[in-house]
Amino acid sequence: MTKFYLNKYYQTGGWLIKNNKLMNIVVEKIKEKKCRNLVKLDVGEVTDLTDAFIICTSYSDIQSRAVVDAISEELKKKKIYVHSIEGYETGKWILMDYVDFVIHVFQVEQREYFNLERLWGDVKRKEYEDED
Repeated sequence: MTKFYLNKYYQTGGWLIKNNKLMNIVVEKIKEKKCRNLVKLDVGEVTDLTDAFIICTSYSDIQSRAVVDAISEELKKKKIYVHSIEGYETGKWILMDYVDFVIHVFQVEQREYFNLERLWGDVKRKEYEDED
């Protein structure tokens, strides 16, 4: 089976539309797993590292791993594979690198400490409503 990693430089057009659809799937999975304070930072104009960060807050190690597993499983169905995952074992801050976008699942203390929204404060951002 061929593994497909997103990378806008190797795709032949339509990558932005595809990435936006994939990021919408990610947002949907995050909301399903009841993570809060969901925000997307469009960092692509200020860095070549990635196009966007998707950041959310979880409230336990189990919840962090559950949302990461849900995202990974859903994107695998579309033959989209994570390039790397960091922090899965502890669940305090899990980073999922899909090359064109990076997902950060923080627990409260780690999110407040690292405060990526402040660090990347000059980029366009989209905040999503929490679902009850």
